[in-house]
Amino acid sequence: MPALESVDAKFERDGVTFHGNLVEFENAVLIFFYEGASKLGTVALAMPGIMEEKAGRSSVLLGGKYLVVSRSLAEMAAGAFRKLALVSVNTSIEEPEAFRIYAKLLDYLKKSHSAASMRRGSTARILRVRLRRLFELAPCAVQACRLG
Repeated sequence: MPALESVDAKFERDGVTFHGNLVEFENAVLIFFYEGASKLGTVALAMPGIMEEKAGRSSVLLGGKYLVVSRSLAEMAAGAFRKLALVSVNTSIEEPEAFRIYAKLLDYLKKSHSAASMRRGSTARILRVRLRRLFELAPCAVQACRLG
């Protein structure tokens, strides 16, 4: 089983560091938003919309603070990644400001994730081209592999 990879984002304001941490699975994303030390906060789950339906379904699973922020961020993540999204928000700032900061971090996580996916994709393309060239140079080795 391969190790889980994560993408991290940070934003500092008035000496406080706000964090976003994204872990992607084949069918879901898990995102933690927190300030200072990593902590679990209000947890929301969202599903992406189906076909023409842009808005998905979401629910807060755990917590009593920052319900709107965690649910909104979960819906945004589900729509952006087109996957199930589980989002945790733990912060001490006012809810509107928390939404602005963590929405920017989510945007950064999406861009960083896309860039990382592109790099992994280009590496895979390079590997496929090299394998194709190898097989073109050694067709008998390929034939032996297919028969054996």
